[in-house]
Amino acid sequence: MAPAPPEAAVAPSDFMAACAECEEGRPQRLRVLLASGSGLRIEGASPLAAAVALTAPAALREVLAALRPLAPSLDALDAQGHAPLHAAAELGCAGCVQALLWARADCARHTEDASYQLGQMTTVYNEGGRTALHIAACSGKEDVVEKLLEAGGPSLREQRDSFGMRACDLAEEQVALAAVAQLPRHQRVLELLGGGRDPALAAEEARRRRQGRLAELRRRVSEKQVESHHRQVCATRQAVSERYSALDAEVASGQLQNSVGEDIVAWSCQLGACAFQRMPAVTGSRISGMEEPMPGVLVFQLLGAGLCTRIWAETEHYISQAEEKSLPMPVRHDGCLDVSQIFPELLGHLTAAARPAFTQLGFQDIRLRHAFRTKNFVGREEVFARHVDKYAVTLNVCLRRTAGLQGSRVFFFGSQDATEPAYCHEHQVGLAVIHSSKEWHQTEKLFMGERGSLIMWYEMG
Repeated sequence: MAPAPPEAAVAPSDFMAACAECEEGRPQRLRVLLASGSGLRIEGASPLAAAVALTAPAALREVLAALRPLAPSLDALDAQGHAPLHAAAELGCAGCVQALLWARADCARHTEDASYQLGQMTTVYNEGGRTALHIAACSGKEDVVEKLLEAGGPSLREQRDSFGMRACDLAEEQVALAAVAQLPRHQRVLELLGGGRDPALAAEEARRRRQGRLAELRRRVSEKQVESHHRQVCATRQAVSERYSALDAEVASGQLQNSVGEDIVAWSCQLGACAFQRMPAVTGSRISGMEEPMPGVLVFQLLGAGLCTRIWAETEHYISQAEEKSLPMPVRHDGCLDVSQIFPELLGHLTAAARPAFTQLGFQDIRLRHAFRTKNFVGREEVFARHVDKYAVTLNVCLRRTAGLQGSRVFFFGSQDATEPAYCHEHQVGLAVIHSSKEWHQTEKLFMGERGSLIMWYEMG
């Protein structure tokens, strides 16, 4: 197998401008960009996907012509479970649909179950088993439906999705739920698909069907994600055990039993048994137990400064070895390292130490899903929006804070629209704050110094 061509990044604005010129009959600029080969990427997207997303048929034809000798896969599915033809049908771009069909895209290609994040708070679910015709039936684009039927013939009309629904069945639901202004076009689509103009399906029944399918889809996607995550974690753990040379073996392997009561908090109602001890209750003071500055938020001392320094040093050591030893680097969108896959035993000890706080918030049965190490510094390009977390409980413990730190606090709000924070959390090394997924919060911009935290997200067990 020939090696993949090297990637060549193009700024989205440059690609958009070239596509716009192409739509006006001036393809020269786009052709120059495409001459760099199939490794061309626009913020990670292929020219094929980008041209479809821009609903630019002329540009798409240029892309298809340029890449045809390299045999691009027109039917490959993206992270959203869609092939380019599915995306074009969803956008309702008949010109793009026609260009892809001329290039022999498979109009019977099925989507796959998938989900993706839209911002920090919204999860979008895409159902598997759908053809482009199913998608066009929902978007209500007559010209797209006509082109797909012409290419796929009568058999395409009878294709069923993963819930046993034909495109005609989905179009019938659209008619039942359509607003008055949109009703005529959905009726015409239904007729094209072989349905009656005025189906007997009631809007309430259509909504009930959709809600049931969405619930089942969420369950399927969740199972798929759990299986995929488990495979990834196993592969990561094997690679780490084979290639990583620990700086501090006790930290890396989580052998910290002797640190409880010294560098990890010990919980007891009888004070004085060890050096680092707290009562497992809200006492109003982090010196004796836990503080509850607002409902749903607890603050307590989880770790000693010495252990925080060791954990930080171990994560820095891992990152420094990653390239040389080809270590896995599981990261989230902002580049923060997912420590849960690299040092799970360590996080198991920290989770056990924080259990009384979880119990205090009413969470008895939880499991760790992700744990990211953050590193905030002046100049880091990151937007900290007000949000609620997607997982049931969040634990945030500060590992590092330089002298003279300014900013990087966490503001907790009583509601999404509150103008002033109900609580302002000032990070101190070893100090933990935990909160439920209901709490609106926002990280303050960092103005001076550096700060790092371990943020652990838990879901119900």
